[in-house]
Amino acid sequence: VYCYYYAHLDGYAKGLQEGMRVERGDVIAFVGSTGDADARAPHLHFEIHELGPEKQWWQGKALNPYPVLVDALKRTR
Repeated sequence: VYCYYYAHLDGYAKGLQEGMRVERGDVIAFVGSTGDADARAPHLHFEIHELGPEKQWWQGKALNPYPVLVDALKRTR
């Protein structure tokens, strides 16, 4: 089981719910600079965590998202 973690967002798309299926091109959130992010540099902080049985993202194994996303893109072609 994996957790996709997004941070520093200004907000989520209306109607978005946990567990909802989304597809390429769907708007899920709006980039921002919340938390400890510099207000002059809005950005997306994205992490992927492999979850253990407790299913707590902060205790999951952090994965490098780049190769995961590249592999997912290759499978769509």
